[in-house]
Amino acid sequence: MEIAVREAERDLAAANADLQRFLLQQEALQFDLKVEIATARANYEEAREQAEIDAAMARSGVKSSRQWQFTVDKAERNEMLYEVQVERAANSLKTQEIQRKEKEVAIARAGDRLAERKEQLDFLTVRAGTTGVLQQLGQAGTQLEVGQRLGPGALIAKISNPAELKAVVFVPQVQARDVVVGQTAKVDTLNGIVEAKVTRVDAQVLNDRVTVELELTGPLPPGARPDLSIQTQIEVARIDDVLHVRKPPFGQESGRFEVFRLLSDGETASRTMAEFGRAAEYSIEVISGLQEGDQIVVSDTSRWKSHDSIRLK
Repeated sequence: MEIAVREAERDLAAANADLQRFLLQQEALQFDLKVEIATARANYEEAREQAEIDAAMARSGVKSSRQWQFTVDKAERNEMLYEVQVERAANSLKTQEIQRKEKEVAIARAGDRLAERKEQLDFLTVRAGTTGVLQQLGQAGTQLEVGQRLGPGALIAKISNPAELKAVVFVPQVQARDVVVGQTAKVDTLNGIVEAKVTRVDAQVLNDRVTVELELTGPLPPGARPDLSIQTQIEVARIDDVLHVRKPPFGQESGRFEVFRLLSDGETASRTMAEFGRAAEYSIEVISGLQEGDQIVVSDTSRWKSHDSIRLK
């Protein structure tokens, strides 16, 4: 690409030199035309004056009318030659202007090619889109070398700005259906909780998970840094005055299933059918089957599926 830039620079220099050479040639040509016009005009005026003298002499009988007519014809021929030279000079100026514009277009075209080659060369220089600290150069476990070719989409470097961090979380595809841009969230950095807002939801599902990006709207806690493990709660909806319980491991939203409800003796739990609504990460809405204050067993009860009641220890 550097060779292409140098060739484009030479082409532009050649186009400029060609224009300068043309202008000098035209300047010399215009000088020659001016000399020819001046000569033709002098010959015409001399012949016209001679014709006037011969006319006077012919009237006085000193010269014959034939001699006078000869000088008149000569004056007319010289006048015609003078007019032709003037017209030739005018046409030469028009032609010169057209050729000058053509050469200026060639210069502009060469300049555009040079600018394009420089832009292409500049594109080969990789620049980070943001200011920050270099975290990684090349793929993890590899080392970039001078002159190495990289394919489209290859990782060249990782740049981070501690003041402009964002959160990236992977949401199970079942839960991701309710996540949309603009929802609020809380990001737990294990050293503090930060307010956040959903800014992007990936349209692709990878390994049964959807990538969600969040903008951190609150102040960062101490120790926040790139690639930090986090936990995130995204508020997909808010339901006021709802009856809810801790979600059992087998519980799914908008369904009916049996749970073991703790009886008043505090030692026995009986099987109870309950209907549930929307679910969050750790809790689920109760539609029917349970009352406020009821307690249920939230551990795995599959081994007691043949029992209607169990005694707790």
